[in-house]
Amino acid sequence: METNGIGKFLPALLRAEFARRHIACAVIEQTSRQNKAMRILSAFDALLMNGGLKAHARIKQTPFFDQMQDWVPNGKTKDDALDAVAGCLLKEPVRLSQYVHRYTHKKKEWRF
Repeated sequence: METNGIGKFLPALLRAEFARRHIACAVIEQTSRQNKAMRILSAFDALLMNGGLKAHARIKQTPFFDQMQDWVPNGKTKDDALDAVAGCLLKEPVRLSQYVHRYTHKKKEWRF
């Protein structure tokens, strides 16, 4: 969980809520030092280029969808939902599509 700015108290609240509900889950605190626009671009660019970003239809009912449509790097648009998803994406391993796997396993013969 990112703890920049006013978010310093959030990990403790989340831990308390997990304990109250008897959920065994770790909360890892993270401070981001990278520019927010660069973090968002680095998280989404590759996924969008290869069609790897999938979302449920209900995403249209959240701030994420509107922010994705309206976002301008270093602009004055809201980007908190984009930033949160970008942070999650950057923590995940890169997954190549089936299209890439299908064609990279066929090795061309280099000998004549």
